[in-house]
Amino acid sequence: MRDEWKAGQIEAQEGGTPLDDDPAPPKKPAPAPQPQWWDILQVSSTASENEIKQAYRRLIKNSHPDKAAHLSPEAQAAIEHEAKRLNDAYERAMKLH
Repeated sequence: MRDEWKAGQIEAQEGGTPLDDDPAPPKKPAPAPQPQWWDILQVSSTASENEIKQAYRRLIKNSHPDKAAHLSPEAQAAIEHEAKRLNDAYERAMKLH
């Protein structure tokens, strides 16, 4: 895409389309917003510390890497990723309580 923009600039300098008509180079997309900890832990944003702990323990049971030892490497990686998401969300929640 950037090469097309540069080519348009060269063409404009050589007597083609004026530079003002050329589109600006494409911008990098903004990073996706990180999900809120309460969405990941499936609790309300006003959940108590006890509710957060219960939700975390319920969810982490299904995402524990030891339970995925018999699964394919792709499934193991997905479960490990989910466990990391849950741990990160739990840590963020506990910092606020």
